[in-house]
Amino acid sequence: MEPNREFSICVLLYGNYPDLARRCLESIEQSLREGKDFVADIRLGLNAVAPPVFDYVQEWAKQTAAKYRLPVILFLPPHNVGKYPLMRRMFFQPSFPLANYVMWFDDDSYLTPRPGWWPRVHEAIRDAEMIGQSQWVIPAHGNQWEWVRTQPWFNPNSDPPWIIKDRPHFRFCQGAWWVIHAEILHRYDWPPQEFRHQGGDSLLGELLRQQGLRLGEFTEGVRVNADARGVHSAAPRRGRKERHHGADYRPGMIYPTNHQDFRTQIMRIAPKDAT
Repeated sequence: MEPNREFSICVLLYGNYPDLARRCLESIEQSLREGKDFVADIRLGLNAVAPPVFDYVQEWAKQTAAKYRLPVILFLPPHNVGKYPLMRRMFFQPSFPLANYVMWFDDDSYLTPRPGWWPRVHEAIRDAEMIGQSQWVIPAHGNQWEWVRTQPWFNPNSDPPWIIKDRPHFRFCQGAWWVIHAEILHRYDWPPQEFRHQGGDSLLGELLRQQGLRLGEFTEGVRVNADARGVHSAAPRRGRKERHHGADYRPGMIYPTNHQDFRTQIMRIAPKDAT
């Protein structure tokens, strides 16, 4: 990895939404025209994508790998495995170690960067452990706070949580786009194996708070969870819907991890293979 190629870009694509796939991936490709020297690799998780989406992604990957001389890695699970199991596959492949920083996209987020965007995002992530649309605050769902107190990263000496109407609240980055130090993911084995699909963003924010780690605001040049007009957090919900992780926690409860028992096909498209 070249010294200044410090970002692994990770994109989760889902279902039969070719317009979202194009909007997201083409915005990344356009940003690489100025920022290619910041990027070490691109990882694309294809979660139950339709054939037209797969065909487009494969062609995009070949062209991008060749044009910018960087590897593009495709992760293809056998069915809809949920967000966090596929995220773990994308992060923790021994053959493909992450770069220093991970930039995450759900497929309904995209870039609108101006010149100098990559140096500015690089500077921002060096001043915090995680950056993104970080003004979000949400109450703990159900028994999530009790679950938090059982975690190895819980710090009994940290400041008390923000309490509103007798409920603890979490501050976090909107989960559809963020950047984090890869070392944090490795140190805390994040996301946990028990996670499936919902609630990981707010719990990651609480982990950072418990550990005294910095959460920074950065939204320049990014449309996050955007609808067709580019309005933040207005994209329709798609796919699974389930309770936030930990909402149903009971003392002594151990969450299953058998949803991690699937095999993922991995396709690495190297620059020399894409020409």
